[in-house]
Amino acid sequence: MDYFLFSSTKKIVRQTRVTASAHVFKFKKFPSFVTAIIGGVVLASPLPDEIAVSLVGVAQLDAKTFVVLAFFFKFLGILAIVLVGQVI
Repeated sequence: MDYFLFSSTKKIVRQTRVTASAHVFKFKKFPSFVTAIIGGVVLASPLPDEIAVSLVGVAQLDAKTFVVLAFFFKFLGILAIVLVGQVI
């Protein structure tokens, strides 16, 4: 499911970059690794995955990197839930 959202977000970002580059307003953008890490943290949290996949899609990672990143952060999210459950 996450991979499908990632691939469709990546296509949309490619299409909108062409039209967005024509605008006069320019903004300072984050480096792609910062955006990917923020997306990974959102992916590990109980927030909807669509937000995280959109952030990672904007970072323009390739599919293999996204799958590894998603697996790693999902693992960290589950691990955090288990550790909090043991403390409580």
